[in-house]
Amino acid sequence: MTPAEYFTNPYLAAFRRVPPRGAGICLVCLRGARPTDAMCYSCKVTTRQVAFPAAQILPISFYEVPDQLWNVLRNYKDGRHPQVRLQLGTVLAATIGRFVNNHWSCISGLVGGEPTLVTTVPSTSGRPGLHPLVEAVRRVGILRPLYRDPLMLGGVPIQRLRATDQGFVSRDDLAGEDVLLVEDTFTSGARTQSAASALRRAGARAVGVVAVGRVIEPAHCDDCTRVWRYATAEQFQFDACSRCSQDVCSLA
Repeated sequence: MTPAEYFTNPYLAAFRRVPPRGAGICLVCLRGARPTDAMCYSCKVTTRQVAFPAAQILPISFYEVPDQLWNVLRNYKDGRHPQVRLQLGTVLAATIGRFVNNHWSCISGLVGGEPTLVTTVPSTSGRPGLHPLVEAVRRVGILRPLYRDPLMLGGVPIQRLRATDQGFVSRDDLAGEDVLLVEDTFTSGARTQSAASALRRAGARAVGVVAVGRVIEPAHCDDCTRVWRYATAEQFQFDACSRCSQDVCSLA
């Protein structure tokens, strides 16, 4: 058993399958969408608000609020006790590491080639010091040598469903870089799309996004109910992701 398996196996029941592209599935975030629409509502809104949106997000897992994965993604950075934050930060690093090691070729396909730079979506909360997500990503061997931190806050606040090209700016020239952008949680996509566009505006050739969790509200609408039914129908496996899954999926 690898260290990543040791730390993630106790949480396997908390992870939820993400469907491949298909009818009734958002082309961007893979959440449920109306069968007649290419994207869910939030992705239709946020991708129109920036110059260079990410064309597809690769979520490791779906989750709902509250559940066990939500607890990990919230408390690895905001838990009251340092020991809890340390433990859950290790689970997060192991989750990212296990996924990227199993699916490096899928990530490379998302980016358009092997990533030459790895970075994270900056915090918009004014959190001091090194963000726990950066610490987690830097603990992953395959990502550590590629990690840089070019993005900083811009002059316009980013809000739910309000992405903006002025939300982040890059302190570096990223000409020709193929970037893997890592996010912990994907909700409306405003922060993620703002960061992806900032990287492209700084010269990055391509940006692919891996999000640890894509939040779903199963009872919110029929589209969410259908995709959640798929997500929970079978046990999650780290060996399959939405890009390499053998499923032929249609939720229409």
